[in-house]
Amino acid sequence: LKKKILILGITSFIGFNLSLKLSKQGNDVEGITTEKTDNDKKRVKLRILKANNINFYKKNLLKKNSYKHLKTYDVVVNCIGWTKNYNNSNFDSKNISKKYKIFFNLIEDYLIKNAIDLFIEMGSSSEYGFGKKKFTEKSKCFPVTKYGILKNKNSQLIKKLAYKIKTKFILLRIFSLFGYMNDKNKLIEHIKHNTKLKINNSSIILDFISIDYLIELISIILKKKHQNNFEIYNCCSGVPLTPIEIIKLLPKKRLKKTNIKQIENNIKNTNTKNKYCIGNNKKIINKLKIKKLDINKKIINYFKTKT
Repeated sequence: LKKKILILGITSFIGFNLSLKLSKQGNDVEGITTEKTDNDKKRVKLRILKANNINFYKKNLLKKNSYKHLKTYDVVVNCIGWTKNYNNSNFDSKNISKKYKIFFNLIEDYLIKNAIDLFIEMGSSSEYGFGKKKFTEKSKCFPVTKYGILKNKNSQLIKKLAYKIKTKFILLRIFSLFGYMNDKNKLIEHIKHNTKLKINNSSIILDFISIDYLIELISIILKKKHQNNFEIYNCCSGVPLTPIEIIKLLPKKRLKKTNIKQIENNIKNTNTKNKYCIGNNKKIINKLKIKKLDINKKIINYFKTKT
């Protein structure tokens, strides 16, 4: 069935890709972005959204007036995440945390007044912290980064809301992402677009999924007739990957031009213990009946694309 969907943060990496796909599936998709148009990448995204007849509004969602003339939607998807601050040690988490509280208070009022059926929140694997075992949705969270602490606080706010109002809430704990229009400084994007590689942490172990796999998951969720008040899903592959393992998935011609000996030496010489966060994705496979992700194949195919 066709759904009316509002995407908050429609020019974000997830919001942009999600809006295009859901619109192509026949849904009525609209979005909200900040009032600032402060970079070329955002302007390109806005042009693409216009070309695909996707309406968007420039609003400050920390102001009550911004919600006055919003329509009623079946689903609201929050893709606002300040993810650029993931590894920023100077990230002003207290300030952002205050903003989030204001945001969720205003969202609560909007959801109640408009009887919104479903709210989907983009969480983060950084909420779990680091560990040697795969994290399930029932794992306790011990975030170590400021960003992880902030996202986990948001998850607690969402959970409280879920048992307070009639709207159903789904929290997607997303692991490392790659895909169309992602930032070029991300690991897979860096490997894809550069022959001279600079890997800051050569011993890092990450759990990747593609943006199209995340969107497939969200599409399945939207088709479900019955939802619990509050549900968490790990959006992951469950496969640990190091930079070297990813580099070796490059096309043979590119691999010959890429010098990986230095990175291999860095791994051999490193004395630091590996810190990693790998997810368990059995829940989405069993409950949502989504196919298990062949992450190596996905990365190989992505490296072959021009974008």
